[in-house]
Amino acid sequence: MVEEKTVQLDLFQSPNQKVILIENLFPNGGTRQFLKLLKLYNFKDKTKLYLVRRDFNSLRDILGFIKDYFYAIFHKPKNIKIKLIFNPIHLDKNILYVSTSRRTLNFINDLDSPNHFHYFQHIEFWEYLNSDEFFNHCSTLGYPSPTYFYNLFTSQNKLLDSNYKINLPKINNFLTVSEFLCKILEKLNKKNIKIMRVYPHITHAHRYRKKEYDFLLFYRASRFKGDDMALKIINKYKDLFKIVVIVFNNNIYQKISVTKNIFIHIHPSDVILGELFAKSWLVINTSLSEGFGSIPQEALEHGCHVVSSKTGWLTDTEPNRRVKIIKKHILDNYTYEIDKLLKMRNHKD
Repeated sequence: MVEEKTVQLDLFQSPNQKVILIENLFPNGGTRQFLKLLKLYNFKDKTKLYLVRRDFNSLRDILGFIKDYFYAIFHKPKNIKIKLIFNPIHLDKNILYVSTSRRTLNFINDLDSPNHFHYFQHIEFWEYLNSDEFFNHCSTLGYPSPTYFYNLFTSQNKLLDSNYKINLPKINNFLTVSEFLCKILEKLNKKNIKIMRVYPHITHAHRYRKKEYDFLLFYRASRFKGDDMALKIINKYKDLFKIVVIVFNNNIYQKISVTKNIFIHIHPSDVILGELFAKSWLVINTSLSEGFGSIPQEALEHGCHVVSSKTGWLTDTEPNRRVKIIKKHILDNYTYEIDKLLKMRNHKD
């Protein structure tokens, strides 16, 4: 149940050297997914990572950049070199360059070069995704359309970074991961767009006939990842069902009271996460910002039922027996679909 209109990426089969501009190599977010999609271990000495500097506005920024660098040194593939970039670069015509975030665009002088591809992510709409307008739209009208996101480039507002509004339209070549993001680029009159086929990263070989957990949710300490809704769902069902919560820091303990029915895992390994998927009956994805949406995909891979917000590849998918898609981001809509699945499970039992 993955997108059918994707193409295999053959861009990186070229013998030319490749340079990938990154902000960090931390194991979360779009950069992590992108690097997995590229299978960097196959590139050997033909690929370099350029780590771009942060804005040095404070000592904390400087220390953060040092942390980024040392983390990348110890976690990069062994056969790939890394270089620090402090100033914008001119592109060599014999090298293929890939920018992987909004910030990395600021370190390329020739954005319109035929040798430059940009990995277009949903997170690049940062200001809008963190605005009240976005949440109100999701709650009252449903998830914004590609046209709505396109209009952010053309309208006079503060819902999108002014430099990004200038930089992105200059680029001619794009990589992305869903039809939804592709449609935004097409509305910007972009022609050379390659959709990367996304496969589940998290797998677990064993299938459990009897599930240990009723629900699995994610809490990612980010408003547009649907954390508020996840907390509401946890609080509503925690007395009746076993709930496993995947979190990325200790902040969760300030948000919920742990009971015998709540099982918290802080930044679990891929192996542990795969096991938790396999042991869960229903995965609830409340995120409002997904370029592709690996959580629903991986949940289905592990035989789970899914209740999910209408984001990423699910924007072009119809609900079915195993996947319930929430069009308007309000609690009643989530609980309606959850309760309907629970009733179905009880009927089978």
